[in-house]
Amino acid sequence: MSVAPLRWENEPTRLLCAGATDFHPHLRALFDNLDQSEELAIRVDTAIRSVTKSGWRGNRFKEREVRNAIKSAIGNDDVLVDAVFEIVKSQRDY
Repeated sequence: MSVAPLRWENEPTRLLCAGATDFHPHLRALFDNLDQSEELAIRVDTAIRSVTKSGWRGNRFKEREVRNAIKSAIGNDDVLVDAVFEIVKSQRDY
């Protein structure tokens, strides 16, 4: 029996709406730190999930891939990219 992988791009964005009680903590962290933009939080989450590999924390090359994925979703704001990268590193769901 095959189980389809959990894909966030299929999740309804209502999970991030203000006051929602059934949100995912890692998405809420992105949402709260990206000017409460649902679209941007989901875009960053999708970009991160497309490149993360097992054991990426502490591996300079794998961390660079994650940082570049964040940068591709956010843009060239290095301060924001670094802040989001640190948030992502602290989330156990990635």
